[in-house]
Amino acid sequence: IGVALDVTERRQRESKIEALAAELAHRNQNLIAVISAMARQMLNSSETLNEFENRFTTRLHSIARSFDLIIGEDWQGAPLLELVHAQIKTVDQALLNRIKISGKEILVRPESAEAIGAAIHELTQNALAYGAFAKPTGSVTIDWWVDTDLFGQNTLSFVWDETDGTDIIPTLNHHGYGMNVLEMIVPKSLNGNA
Repeated sequence: IGVALDVTERRQRESKIEALAAELAHRNQNLIAVISAMARQMLNSSETLNEFENRFTTRLHSIARSFDLIIGEDWQGAPLLELVHAQIKTVDQALLNRIKISGKEILVRPESAEAIGAAIHELTQNALAYGAFAKPTGSVTIDWWVDTDLFGQNTLSFVWDETDGTDIIPTLNHHGYGMNVLEMIVPKSLNGNA
């Protein structure tokens, strides 16, 4: 008596599970490093333990939102529009009423989604503390597009434009963790500039 079983589907499932487990292990190591660095920087720049706790907790929620979207797309990336909405909701869902968003829907790679999510979160926090959202008439326009160069390389351009209803451009004397993220950490991780 001979029995033939087709185990192709089972092997494909097992291979997929192994690949996801390896990806998850790698991401966990990166995540721990990011959270550790974030905690050190925020602890150094926070005046009180309560301030540190509030700032640190909101950033953790931001990271979790980005990861939720990446997992929802089976580790392929995150839809940029959903990423923008999720990060703004992390700060204050009511702010979505003061934002105009345009740009074609694209799926950004997981590594890029984490960095872009962090940038959107910091932009939202900064707008709430110092910029457009600090005034009741302020609003934000967000746009993005992808350009392809002669070599087939894609470049994402992302614009965050604030207005508070006046023509005054504020100057900031404060250069904290958020500006560090926006000017150094995110551009470096995306091989880009800000």
